[in-house]
Amino acid sequence: MYLRLLMSRKSLLKPLLVILLYLGWVLYFSQAPVSVNPHFHNDVPITDIRIVKCCRLIPFSSCSTGKGWERLDKDVYLGTKWFNRAFIAFRRQKSDKESFIDQIRVSRIEPRGDGWIAAQSSDAQLWTKRTDRAGLANAITAIDLLFGADAVEVRQNWELAPTNSLYSANLHLSGGNLGRCRDVEEDQQNTCEADPQTLEFVARVLDAELPDLVVLTGDQVNGETSPDVQSALFKFAEPLIARSIPYVTIFGNHDDEGNLSRAEQMGIIEKLPFSLSQAGPASVDGVGNYIQTITNHNASLHFYFLDAHKYSPDESHYPGYAWLKESQISWFSEEAQSHSVAKDLNVVFIHIPLPEYRAHSRMVVGGVNLEPSTAPTYNSGALKAFAAANVSLVVAGHDHANDACLLESSYDQEVWLCYGGGSGLGGYMGKGAGARKLRIFEFDLTEMNIRTWKRLEYGDMGRVDVVDLLHKGKVVT
Repeated sequence: MYLRLLMSRKSLLKPLLVILLYLGWVLYFSQAPVSVNPHFHNDVPITDIRIVKCCRLIPFSSCSTGKGWERLDKDVYLGTKWFNRAFIAFRRQKSDKESFIDQIRVSRIEPRGDGWIAAQSSDAQLWTKRTDRAGLANAITAIDLLFGADAVEVRQNWELAPTNSLYSANLHLSGGNLGRCRDVEEDQQNTCEADPQTLEFVARVLDAELPDLVVLTGDQVNGETSPDVQSALFKFAEPLIARSIPYVTIFGNHDDEGNLSRAEQMGIIEKLPFSLSQAGPASVDGVGNYIQTITNHNASLHFYFLDAHKYSPDESHYPGYAWLKESQISWFSEEAQSHSVAKDLNVVFIHIPLPEYRAHSRMVVGGVNLEPSTAPTYNSGALKAFAAANVSLVVAGHDHANDACLLESSYDQEVWLCYGGGSGLGGYMGKGAGARKLRIFEFDLTEMNIRTWKRLEYGDMGRVDVVDLLHKGKVVT
């Protein structure tokens, strides 16, 4: 997003412009007299500034500012965020001892030079410098918000201030302890703390990517090392809640190996701030069969979440892991028929991969698959139903050493089958699998594009294995 924050001072200052890359826009902050801005008070400079943020889907989530604060009634995201809104708030306080803001920057990192103070940690982090009454002539007296890379300021005494511009599988967190590291580099074996390092990795990626939604596709909890599962649930939720990021969860085969069942865990997760997780209908097999839909003026994006269960109920005939049940496939087909139209994007998230992930002749992009798929040996026909419902992408976890996407072409339409790889240090990785990783998807409902990439725990700190899966609604091959 390109935005510009504009600021007004009492004195006429030379304009200065720096463009910030921020989710595809540029931010302009501006500063003015009351004749052009009702928020301007000639004799009372601004003493505090912050961003207030709220989620459309969370009841009682409010962008109110509180007593004494004023708010610019322009959504910082300009309506482009699926779930969140954000507004700039500020206040003035008359006092002989008060200090005033005389510089503002918008940056994810601290600007160069001394004296910068973080006004608030947020997507567009505000940094301010302050002056005492001796510098009152340069104090900021108003702010405004303009949008667009070509935005211009035409008012006198205004200055353009400089500005700067997920999907998670297999966290394997422990409740009641720090977890035990598995398959780490030799120099880490004596010092590694699984959960703190996993959460540090997650936090770094959240701050780098600023996702609209986080999807947790199972094995958030390493049940066998979790005497208190609730503690592990709160561990994965904390960095999301702290950043006001909505999230959804489904379960893997290890989540309920501790002291709480899936139903008990979902009962806790559903009540957590910013959680969009649902237990789903009781008439459908499993816990966590539900749909979330995001809509814009052009089309809708439907996320289907399905419980992939645990182990085969018929080990003698179909050894290994369980499969999606008939009631789930019927529920999915009914939901897809009632929600989706031809131009929509449809995505399915599961934990245990489908049998079609096992094929070796598929086109493979965006990574490598280093271990044989542990998909169920019985095929219940789920992918056939997904393809018939115009699903473009299925995303699975479970197999930690696999992090690529495969193209399946056997059914009514081509479907991408993607892995997320392992993200938690408490889970296995296997020899040669390298760093833990998190996969990110970018969905463009205007152009009907899907792009994906990964972030690594160590090594290359940028985006890796960037792949376009869908372009203008068509599979990219």
